[in-house]
Amino acid sequence: MEWSSQTMPSTLIDLLEKQAATYDKRALYSFLNRDLEITQTISFGELYERAKSYSAYFQKFFAKGDVLLLCFPFGLDFIVAFWAVILTGCIPIPIARPRANAWQQVGATAQYADAKALLTTTAMDSLNADVFSAIKSFRLIHVDSISADPSEWMRPRVSPQDCAFVQFTSGSCSAPKGVCVSHENILSNLLSIKANFECCDSDITLSWLPFYHDMGLVGHVMQPLFSGMHNYFLSPMHFLADPCLWLRAISKFEATVSGAPNFAYEMCTAQVREADVISIDLSKWRLAYCGAEPVSSSSAREFIRVFTTKGFSSCAFQPCYGMAESTLFISSKSGLVDGYLVGNDTAYVCLGSSASCDIRIVDKEIGLECAEKTIGEVWVRSVSVVKQYFKDESRSRAVLQASIREEPGFLRTGDLGFKHNNELYLVGRAKNVIKQRGRSVHGEDVERVVYRTLDRSRFKRCAILDIDTQSPSLLVFVIESNKRGAAQSDVSELSATIKEGVLHEFGLLIDHVVIVGRGQLPLTTSGKLKREECKMAIMSRLALTGEDNE
Repeated sequence: MEWSSQTMPSTLIDLLEKQAATYDKRALYSFLNRDLEITQTISFGELYERAKSYSAYFQKFFAKGDVLLLCFPFGLDFIVAFWAVILTGCIPIPIARPRANAWQQVGATAQYADAKALLTTTAMDSLNADVFSAIKSFRLIHVDSISADPSEWMRPRVSPQDCAFVQFTSGSCSAPKGVCVSHENILSNLLSIKANFECCDSDITLSWLPFYHDMGLVGHVMQPLFSGMHNYFLSPMHFLADPCLWLRAISKFEATVSGAPNFAYEMCTAQVREADVISIDLSKWRLAYCGAEPVSSSSAREFIRVFTTKGFSSCAFQPCYGMAESTLFISSKSGLVDGYLVGNDTAYVCLGSSASCDIRIVDKEIGLECAEKTIGEVWVRSVSVVKQYFKDESRSRAVLQASIREEPGFLRTGDLGFKHNNELYLVGRAKNVIKQRGRSVHGEDVERVVYRTLDRSRFKRCAILDIDTQSPSLLVFVIESNKRGAAQSDVSELSATIKEGVLHEFGLLIDHVVIVGRGQLPLTTSGKLKREECKMAIMSRLALTGEDNE
């Protein structure tokens, strides 16, 4: 459906009602197993009826505006429950299943959010209900055990400005923050994605991304409904076990739109075996978006080089920029375009622009715009930008309501970038700028250069950390091995090379090179490095050893 000012829905409830009436029996979501066989499919109309049934049950216990946590195994139950909470007028907060079944953190989240319930399924058998015992009138609901008549559902009164759902930021540089996304925010962002990606109801989308992150939730649960598209889902675990399964699924179901963070493209390139992809055809894949983390020019070019032989077009690759505070999408660029700063040979990837988003580069010290190709903080303003953080008014004012001269309402992204020909290029996070001997260097630049030199079969990721001790600060380069343990021979071989290379390339003196075993770098649920936790862990390690890795 092409939306006009007359037909555009004003809330997500309107959207689900309209699309169920328009497409009814047409397939909306299909789930695939490891053999790429369809295990479940639900149509637009079926989703609406099942969500109304759940909602009729929820309305017996919850009122408009109540907060409900959603913690599910990957599958259709989450999607139906999410839409059911929307239809109830309550606020869903999707959360990840805790690592090592540490349910105490989920209990703490429920208490902080003043949640009224946790929605899950009986398949989540490791769940410890005792962690919720201190929360008054809290309910644990297994949605696969409830039943209600959808005709008993009562449509709640919901306005465009009401909070539709809360999504948490990744917490890569600070503690995760709850972002309150209104109906107006999400519908504006869905329209922007549809326009920038040129989505239509003949498109076929496919994803393995988790539902508790904005790219999976907004991009592949909500956007297919908004644009009338059929979406196929792979399990994230199946992708991680065999990255090329993603490409085989795209080929088999002739998906036209699919994407992922940069690391997924790297994994496909690094682990591809001709026998795994011998018969795939990627020629129908017209839009391969890449976002959620910095886009590597070298990684993208290698992916394009390898899979051009399988019909993949370089024009299909689409770097994107976005964040939870802007619902999801901010800007994108069709094709891979590099840009360089004067005197800097780092290839920064063009992230384009968007007609629906006002993007400025600002000198944050004086609050004024920077000249072209001058690095500053990225500020954005659009209808998609949220108005508040969950239970955090002071942060909301400081981050979400910034002004440039007399122009209010800008989001301070915390990212550094520059503009060239009115298009955005991202440099890195403001919190990851390293200052040494009068020089300021972006940590991501150092990481990109060193990562290109590493043997990918031996090493998984790397990070440069400026650890602020009393005096002086320590500059530590950390490398994660693909093995459980880190061999001393690895350190001896790499330490001098990395120190010399970083000094020559960036003028930085590295104090320590540390190699840790696989899985020892703390990551967010979206796979980003938790830099502050990493700094504390490395500082403790160095206090014990006093040297490079032992």
